Amino acid sequence: MSKQAVGHRNHVDYESIFVTMPIAQMVTQDRIIKDCSHAFAAMFNTTRANTVNQSARILYPTQGDFERAGDSVMSVLAQKGSYSDCRIMRKTNDELFWVTIRGFTAHRKAPYQEALWVFTEVKARNTAADDAAAIQPKYPPPRRSLTPRERDIATLLIQNLTAKEIGRALSISHRTVELHKSRLLRKFEAMDTRALVDSLLR
Repeated sequence: MSKQAVGHRNHVDYESIFVTMPIAQMVTQDRIIKDCSHAFAAMFNTTRANTVNQSARILYPTQGDFERAGDSVMSVLAQKGSYSDCRIMRKTNDELFWVTIRGFTAHRKAPYQEALWVFTEVKARNTAADDAAAIQPKYPPPRRSLTPRERDIATLLIQNLTAKEIGRALSISHRTVELHKSRLLRKFEAMDTRALVDSLLR
């Protein structure tokens, strides 16, 4: 075999691998989507061509959600170089859905300079599914009746955080957390936090 043939065989088309890999992933620079996989575009009900060079704002339910995520995620990326959580995001047809997000950056001093993000849609568990599927966590349906702040607090309540811990995570007082939690209790007609979490997970 010729050296030319060997060299051709060993060539790795990283862009093609990234784009066609059946993983929902995107690369951002300063929160602008610079590239994404077809799987990512499909998850958000769009196309790669319509996504590249768009602000990541298009993925969030509201401008407030986008700004709050920007502030909280950046500090964690700066400290650890990676980030993960579960949150409600928005498809291009305005459908809201739960996803787990994992983010990575090699630029700890300027985390948003360039970052890689991987998304996994979280779907309600099917009780008739096999054991492997049964271990998948469930999250509340992204009800449009919940305010952005209530969505944030609901997400953290499910993670068993206390009002003080939620307050620190969201940079609000624990009294404000308790106020929003009281509203959630009324909305879901729950007697206490445990009943509220159970209702959210149905």
